[in-house]
Amino acid sequence: MRSQARDRRPYRFPRVPLHLRIALSACLAGLLLGGPAFARDFPVPFAMGNPFSLADELGLLPGGQADLGYHHYTFLKGPHDLFSIRQRTAVSLLDTGRLAAGFSYQNHLLVGPVKPGEDPFSIAEWNMNAIQFEYGAIVGVRLPPVLTFEYGRTSQHPLRGGYSEVSTDFIQLSVYAEPLTWRRGALLTGLRFAHVDLYDFWDSPLRRPRTRYRVEVPLEGRWEPASQGLLIVARAWPRILFMRAEGAWEYAKIDPPVQTEIDAEVGIRFERRSAIELVLEFYSTADSEQVRGEAAPLTTLGVTARIGTR
Repeated sequence: MRSQARDRRPYRFPRVPLHLRIALSACLAGLLLGGPAFARDFPVPFAMGNPFSLADELGLLPGGQADLGYHHYTFLKGPHDLFSIRQRTAVSLLDTGRLAAGFSYQNHLLVGPVKPGEDPFSIAEWNMNAIQFEYGAIVGVRLPPVLTFEYGRTSQHPLRGGYSEVSTDFIQLSVYAEPLTWRRGALLTGLRFAHVDLYDFWDSPLRRPRTRYRVEVPLEGRWEPASQGLLIVARAWPRILFMRAEGAWEYAKIDPPVQTEIDAEVGIRFERRSAIELVLEFYSTADSEQVRGEAAPLTTLGVTARIGTR
C-alpha cells in the first residue's frame, strides 16, 4: 500500500466516527480488565483487508499486494513456538473507484523447539509443528467510508504429533474510515465483525472452533521523517472474542464467555520499488489452538523481518 503520509498539506483531524469510539472503548476495557484471550487469528493489514488499498497495477489486474515475513520470538518464546514464516497475498479483480472485489491467500509455517526425548528433523534444532492456510474472497463499496463483505476459510494441518487439526469458516463485515492525516503522519482505523463457524456443508469430522463471534479494531499509524522512503510504523489488532458455549472442542477454554487478545508491532519501513520492514512484534492469547487435548496459552515477543510490495 502506498504510504498515506506523503500528503504534506495541513489537515484538520475530523471527528472520530461513533462506531470506532465504541469499539475502541470496548477493546481497551477488555484488555485493561485482564480477560484472557482466546483462539489464533493472524493479523491482516489494511493493505489486504481493504480491497481499495491495492493501488499498484499487477499485469492485467487492477492491483495486488504480497509480503513474506520471518517472525522470530527472540525475547519471549512460547512453550511450543520458536519462530514462524508467513506469506500473505491479496489480488484485486475489480476496482471501479466505487466498487472493488478480490481474493486473498495466506500460509503460516509454525515452528517449535525440539522437546526432550525428541529427535530433530534435521541438523537444525527445531521441528515444524504445523502449517495453517487461509483464503477468501472480498467485495467492497466506497461511500465513504469503505464497507466490505468477506467470506474466508482457515485450516491448520499438523506436521508433528500432538498438534491440532483446526478448520473454520468465517463471514466478516468491515468498515474502514478515511485516513486521518497530519503533516507527515497518518492514522488508519477500521472495525471488523466476524461470525466464525465450521459449516456442515464440508461434512467435517472436526468440532467447531471455540470462537463464535470476533470483533477486531485494526489500527495503523505511520510517520515519515525527513528522509524520503523511510517510515515509522505502529500497528495493533485488539480483538474481543465471544465464545461458543456448545459444540466446541471438549478442552475448549470458553470461560469467561467474552475474552480478548492482541497482536501489535512497531518498527521501521523502507519504501523504494518494494517495501522492507523490521519490527518488534508482540502477541498474547490464552489459547492458540495449536495443541491437541489442552489449552495452549501463548505470549511471544520478538523481531520480524518482512519484504513485500509497496
